[in-house]
Amino acid sequence: MIIKSPSPAIEIPNISWPEYFLARIEPYHKEIALIDGDSGRQINYDELKKNIRSVAAALQQKGYKKGDVFAIYAPNIIEYIYVFQSVMLIGGVITTANPLYTAGELEHQLQHSKAICLLTTSDLLEKVGPMLKATLVKDIFVFNHGDAANSFDLLMQDNNATELQSVSIDPLNDIAILPYSSGTTGLPKGVMLREMERNNHPNEVSLCLNNL
Repeated sequence: MIIKSPSPAIEIPNISWPEYFLARIEPYHKEIALIDGDSGRQINYDELKKNIRSVAAALQQKGYKKGDVFAIYAPNIIEYIYVFQSVMLIGGVITTANPLYTAGELEHQLQHSKAICLLTTSDLLEKVGPMLKATLVKDIFVFNHGDAANSFDLLMQDNNATELQSVSIDPLNDIAILPYSSGTTGLPKGVMLREMERNNHPNEVSLCLNNL
């Protein structure tokens, strides 16, 4: 059964999510965009945009490209949105892992998703470090890790963000997010999320979900 809204149809632009997101936050500049509930740390929209572009440029400089899968294994922190937006900006794919996962559960998801980069926290890294050898992960970036060589903070430094290379993204077909849902039986299953998929009916829009 198709249930239609009584409201008029909306116009969904045929652009990528990063393009839409960055355009929408452009007017807000110094207004507060994010607040960390635990520390009270605040980020305004100009800082948000700058950090997203800096991380995206840094990832490109490290050789990451469209279609590469990045895994986030961390609790909710401000840097989460930097990763999401910057990875999608370069055409990458995000897969999120529950920070309560055991090493074995994470290993399954990293192997199945073919993630080649892991972003996590220092306490979680200590728990899963030995298991990573069985995955395709080649780089690990750690949130709030000071001056360490693999600190995520290094990606947010001025990385000549103006030289960020544009990437052609097809919002109807390119995969953006790869979450895992256990469903009712068996191991967690990957769900490929595209930006949006328009149906044959102009007034109907559905999120495209495909199980791996």
